Amino acid sequence: MNLKNITEVTNKFKVLFIEDDKTVQDITYRVLSSFFQTIDVADDGIEALEKFKNKNYNLIITDLAMPKMNGAVMIEKMRAVRDDFYVIVLSAANDSQSAIDSIKAGIDGYLYKPFMFDKFLELLEVIMQKETINNKLENYNENLNAGKHNGENMSFDAMSGFGTLPLLISRIDNMDKFKSPVLILINIDNFSTYNQLYGLECGIEILKKFSDLLREYNKGKNYELFRINADEFVLLEVVEYLDIDKYEEDMKDLFLMVENSTIEIKDLDLNIDLEITAGISFSSTQPLKKANMALYEARKRGRNFIGFSYEIDYTNELQSNLFWRQEIKNAIYEDRVVAFYQPIVNRNKEVVQYESLIRIKREDSKGETEYLAPEKFLDLSVMTKQYILLTKFMIESTFRQMRDKNVAISLNLTYQDIKNGEIYMILKENIQKYHLEERTEFDISNNVIFEILEHEGIDCYNTFLDFINEFKKMGVKIALDDFGTGFSNFSHINSLAPDFIKLDGKLIENITTDKKSYELVKAIVKFSKELNIKTIAEYVHSKEVFDTVYDLGVDKFQGFYFGEPKMEIK
Repeated sequence: MNLKNITEVTNKFKVLFIEDDKTVQDITYRVLSSFFQTIDVADDGIEALEKFKNKNYNLIITDLAMPKMNGAVMIEKMRAVRDDFYVIVLSAANDSQSAIDSIKAGIDGYLYKPFMFDKFLELLEVIMQKETINNKLENYNENLNAGKHNGENMSFDAMSGFGTLPLLISRIDNMDKFKSPVLILINIDNFSTYNQLYGLECGIEILKKFSDLLREYNKGKNYELFRINADEFVLLEVVEYLDIDKYEEDMKDLFLMVENSTIEIKDLDLNIDLEITAGISFSSTQPLKKANMALYEARKRGRNFIGFSYEIDYTNELQSNLFWRQEIKNAIYEDRVVAFYQPIVNRNKEVVQYESLIRIKREDSKGETEYLAPEKFLDLSVMTKQYILLTKFMIESTFRQMRDKNVAISLNLTYQDIKNGEIYMILKENIQKYHLEERTEFDISNNVIFEILEHEGIDCYNTFLDFINEFKKMGVKIALDDFGTGFSNFSHINSLAPDFIKLDGKLIENITTDKKSYELVKAIVKFSKELNIKTIAEYVHSKEVFDTVYDLGVDKFQGFYFGEPKMEIK
């Protein structure tokens, strides 16, 4: 990140900063003054909106929870006046609903209080890149139009000839109330990557030729065409009666046309096969926002396009994400992240080892203590960059228990953990730390077990194998988790040479009623014995299940039949 390059762009910005807390306002203003020469300040949304109407600001930095008018409503009202500005929200983390509203209103970045300088720099860099692209496009349009901008043709994008965002909004606002809009939002996948790899001129050429492709596609159809952002296009048709099948066929035709087209960049001797994603709205209420939700969902599901329905409205998802982000942060700060340990028994039903499992301690709505399982928060912790802190806690807690209780404990690791250099160092440091204590009762080869999930997301098997081999040389035992369904690659067993195979819980759970599960477990146990690999059955929830897997020759057992995960190891 080049600070000089950032300030060269941002120094030209006119900034409107809205914050009702005078102390926060003063501190933040001083930081902003390092980047911007022109900064106006407002104490609330109404004051800010009046200033906005009288001055062309490039950047709005605003709080959300403010008197008179909240930030989300203010942003929407500003967007109704004009849309050529950036927005950064600076807000308290617990204001989740306002955060969601602001995201829908259209923002370029979200910062949680207190003001974090490094995160602010990251956002400025993103805005700088957008501004550079927009300036390049504006210069191109000016040259193309030869200075012919007037009140009429400002509604049209000079590069594509399509309508602009203000024209689209006007078209929707003035639509016949007895008709419905079909709005198709199209986004060019990885457009910013083309700009970074080949330069802005390449990006402009892609946009021009994709516009030509859309124009060709629309021959014989009745869509109005718009380019509303650098790489976002809209097809709009206002109809009296909806024919969903027609639009599904139209979309298939569009994707087929894109698939069969190549963008040729002659100056770079480059041929680009574009890919696009689309979201469709059939609603007369906020169709652009709903098409954007559908596009988001299409990306999430790996689909070419999706039509909006209330089932895919991700408002609740955003609320949940914002809540859990703050909950994880608070749990780490307040020391409410805890490790639970579930016993694993041998064939004599004696506890011989444990599996460590992460939990978050909190109070429920009745004020009673509860411990949240990882499926509630672990995936989100990866998205919010809190995962390493949680993993570090689990590693250190598990090693302390191994030392203090002198017991074998398995620690869960994913392939992403294995690839992460920081987690690798934490593991190595803990092993060296306890090994160097020279406590005779602590033996790495008896105490430390890495429980690793082998799955189809492994993009470099050598990295996976090198990690296992390195730690095995230190004495660490290796267990392959969830073995028997899904990816489980039997051909890798020889090279991995695990000490344990943990049979997939789905097989064990239904083993007394599902013959296929029974036969698969039987086969895995047989070949494991031939390779001198111990087997562990998870999800043993009843005597009947235990007796079945016992008779098949399984070596160790884990499940509620023997004990639930608990904080203490006796």
